[in-house]
Amino acid sequence: MMTTYSYPIKDSTGNIYAIITADISLEWLSKKVDDIHPYEHSHSTLISAKGKYLSAGWQANMTDETAYSYAEKMDDPRILEISKNMLAGDSGTMRYMVDNKLSFAVYGPLSNGWSMAINCEYRDVLERSSKMHVVLILVGLIGLLVMFIMCYFKIRQLTQPIKEFSKSAHSIAQGNFNAQFPKVKSKDEILTLRDSLEEMQKYIVTYLEQVETATSAKKRMETQLYIGQKIQEGMLPKNFPNDSRCSLNARVVPAKEVGGDLYDFTINGNRLYFSVGDVSGKGVPAAFVMAITRVMCHLFADLGLPVKDIATRINNSIAKNNDANMFVTLFFGCIDLDTKKMEFCNAGHNPITVIPPDGEPYYLKANPNTAVGVWGGFDYKGETLDLRPGTKLLLYTDGVTEAEKADNEQFGEERLL
Repeated sequence: MMTTYSYPIKDSTGNIYAIITADISLEWLSKKVDDIHPYEHSHSTLISAKGKYLSAGWQANMTDETAYSYAEKMDDPRILEISKNMLAGDSGTMRYMVDNKLSFAVYGPLSNGWSMAINCEYRDVLERSSKMHVVLILVGLIGLLVMFIMCYFKIRQLTQPIKEFSKSAHSIAQGNFNAQFPKVKSKDEILTLRDSLEEMQKYIVTYLEQVETATSAKKRMETQLYIGQKIQEGMLPKNFPNDSRCSLNARVVPAKEVGGDLYDFTINGNRLYFSVGDVSGKGVPAAFVMAITRVMCHLFADLGLPVKDIATRINNSIAKNNDANMFVTLFFGCIDLDTKKMEFCNAGHNPITVIPPDGEPYYLKANPNTAVGVWGGFDYKGETLDLRPGTKLLLYTDGVTEAEKADNEQFGEERLL
């Protein structure tokens, strides 16, 4: 059997003037194809575009055999699938079983419409890979052993200074802040670590000296604040009047050791003067302004001045040379103990609560006077209120209404009422 190939030869004008043909014996082609076997038990298969076997790698007469007839005779769907793919001109790889041996075929189309496949047994492929696996495993084990030995000695070399550093650090933890660190000859991370530990040691020593100094200063400050607190508490009146016409009581709980809340009262004849105030800010500055304001409240009350005049005089005094911009919210009141008439002036303070003897408590509305100390020359307005016997007045600062829970919710004026 022959296969003939032909090719036209054209002149410069494109006309055919000759045809070259070549006849190739299929037997010769089959032998050439049979010679292609990369492994001992592999063979090659060549089929025509119509499925005719041109070479099948065995000696049987394949003249009348086709890929379909052979696949049907083998009764193997995988071989049948390979045959269909080869006839369709596809390429790929597929595994199948022949004589209980696992094999695989690598197939692909040729340019003339034929298709070729190389069939290999897995044992041939795995034999080489198994040998390679053994070699790789041996090389890997030897490499791991060498690496382990090298790492062991290198780690010992690196960790020895660290152990000594650990002893020095433990000594520092016990309170020996002058412990010496071991010398390091290498110029690597261990040297950097040693320098860092020495720097940390110096910092700790310096920090402890600063803490000791700050602690001593804090103790002195706490002592002075405690003394200031006692002085401030002593400035507020404690002897509440034992009078059948009125009853008074007061309490101050500062947010810090000293604060800016104040109260004052005095009975001048049949007139009861009383006041409650809150200095802006907290701490020592507020305490100074509180002390001055409380003294002025008591002084002007002893003079028997109207409450609006008291507010005016205190405002002008605090506003003068007030570089720190401190101000005070104040409520002044004066009750005639015979007529029960109250004269009052609210200088920017929280509204006081009036509790009638037989009614619901309410907040006392007042003219919107500014807090004292904001600016001088302000004209404060006074007001009056007739009180029935048994009426109670609650004066407070915003420390009560602005007290907060953990979620920042304030106590508020509604709850106070």
